[in-house]
Amino acid sequence: MDKLRIVLADDHPLFVLGVKGLIAQRRIGIGAAIQVASDSDALIDMLGTIPCDLLVTEYVMPGLRYGDGMRLLGYVRRTFPELRVIVLTTVHNIGVRGSIWRTGVAGLVSKADLTEALPIAIQAVAGGRRYLSPMMRASLIAGDTTADGSAVRLSPRESEVLRLFASGLSAAEVADRLQRSRKTISRHKRSGMARLGITTDSALFQYMSAYDASQTARRRGLT
Repeated sequence: MDKLRIVLADDHPLFVLGVKGLIAQRRIGIGAAIQVASDSDALIDMLGTIPCDLLVTEYVMPGLRYGDGMRLLGYVRRTFPELRVIVLTTVHNIGVRGSIWRTGVAGLVSKADLTEALPIAIQAVAGGRRYLSPMMRASLIAGDTTADGSAVRLSPRESEVLRLFASGLSAAEVADRLQRSRKTISRHKRSGMARLGITTDSALFQYMSAYDASQTARRRGLT
């Protein structure tokens, strides 16, 4: 991957240090040039004066002229339409998460799974793809919002098969449990993962874990 010019916007110095260390440790965009803005006013001034390939920004941050949240994202998207943006957030509300994604940002990452997800997000977005971290993907689907803003429904069988695989059962064990052939079970697994945009078993385990946590929080009224 070519050297990336990244602007990192967050008002917590220790967090910024951690993210810079993570990028260096994972060797993302070898020798990536990282500029830091600690409020939205400084961020907009910076974007207007220096070249930037990728903005990694917290959703909630201080700033007077441009605010934060949806107001700031809207301004960035209108003023710098070619800029690729990854939003980091601790916001739990499913509606807010869906609204952020529908602004057209390139990536949306929960700070809860940032260590694993941010390097993947940067690589995906730098390669021209959009990316949702496992926690975000699970919560958006739990809230009937998917990556493109439409509704995706797993069939009851797909959901059951994926849950059993995520619990650690093998294909043979799932087939035995459901009294179906291994070929049928494999087909349900492939189709379910395809609907969710998941391509690996490790991502499936992450997704199902995050989905269960999101559903529990939703039942308790925390989202």
